[in-house]
Amino acid sequence: MLVNNAPSVIGGIVVGQTLQKWRANFGTGVDSVFIGVQAALRIMIPQRSGSIINISSVSSLRAGIASGAYGAAKAALNQFSQCAAMEAAPHNVRINVVAPGAVDTPGLNAATLKCRG
Repeated sequence: MLVNNAPSVIGGIVVGQTLQKWRANFGTGVDSVFIGVQAALRIMIPQRSGSIINISSVSSLRAGIASGAYGAAKAALNQFSQCAAMEAAPHNVRINVVAPGAVDTPGLNAATLKCRG
C-alpha cells in the first residue's frame, strides 16, 4: 500500500501569486505523487495486487479565495489519479483519492490571515 499525503504551499491571491509558489504546489502536490505512484506500480502490477491512496482536498472541487495554485494542483492530482486507476485496474491495483475539507492548522490560519489583510 502507498499513501501519498504531500502538503502543498497555499500561495496567495492570483495577482500576488509568484510563479515559484505556483510551481511549488505542482512540484509537491503532483510531481512527487507521480514519482511515488510510478514506483509503486512497478512493484504492484507484476504482483497483481496493491492499493494506492492519494490525499487531495475539497479545494480541488470548490474554488476559494487565495487557493488558485493549491486547488489547481489538487485538481491535477485528481485527474492523474483517475487515469492511473484506469491503467492499474486490469492488474488488480486500486488507486483512490480522498479529498478532505479544511482542517484547522497553522498553515491554513496563516493563509487566511494574509487574505484578510
